[in-house]
Amino acid sequence: MWPARWPNSWLRAEVRQMPSLLLRSTSPELMACRLDAPDRAAVISALADRLAEVDPGVDSEQIQRVALAREEIESTAIGDGVALPHARTDGVAAIRLCVATLARPVDWAAFDGVGVQAVFLIMGSRRAPAQQLRVLADVSGLLRSGGLRDELLAAGDAAALYAAIRSASTRKA
Repeated sequence: MWPARWPNSWLRAEVRQMPSLLLRSTSPELMACRLDAPDRAAVISALADRLAEVDPGVDSEQIQRVALAREEIESTAIGDGVALPHARTDGVAAIRLCVATLARPVDWAAFDGVGVQAVFLIMGSRRAPAQQLRVLADVSGLLRSGGLRDELLAAGDAAALYAAIRSASTRKA
């Protein structure tokens, strides 16, 4: 018979050491700092291009189409200068998170009327919808826990953006 505490304590330690799905879905190469774009279509286009550069099998135009189609249904701006554009497609093999801060606020049809300055593009596979929802929930949780938005806006480069997300994710865990 197994000792009652041993398997659970071992599992918890192992799980704590594993990077979260959010961190596995992104990298410094998927970050853009102070992106200069005139509108949300240009922001999504730039992030889709970045994703296609990092993942050669990804079709940038398909990413743009599905993300913009989702925006047509309803704006993904969540207020306070943040947008979470997200969509699912067969064009990505694994969940991907691209993050950008913008050189100037962009109108994203936000309910609070505030221009967007931080964008989290979440692209998931149609075959794994739960992964997209998990990353979307994790990003939302990090933003609610405070400070991440300001850290991102203060970042000077892509490495600093990634470090802020990694740090916030570690603090929350």
